[in-house]
Amino acid sequence: MNFPPNHIASIDAGVPIKVLTGLHSGCLELIAKESIRSVTDLRGKRVGVDGFNNSRHKWLTLMSAYVGLDPVNDIQWVLTKDVKPTELFIQG
Repeated sequence: MNFPPNHIASIDAGVPIKVLTGLHSGCLELIAKESIRSVTDLRGKRVGVDGFNNSRHKWLTLMSAYVGLDPVNDIQWVLTKDVKPTELFIQG
């Protein structure tokens, strides 16, 4: 059992795997200030992530691309490393 985008990346890299079925891994919640009403409102904003290419970063990257954003150029990704992004959000 794994996150589907991880399987896609592995297949794209030539890893000999077979995906047998899909699995809903849960719902998502985007925590933002009041001026952020949708994913498209993230254009030009700083977004904290606790790692690149983990499932949380991949989901937000996919959602951003789906609504027409360029996740590489339209979002300023902030790697939070030792502090949870939600804690930095609360601190402002």
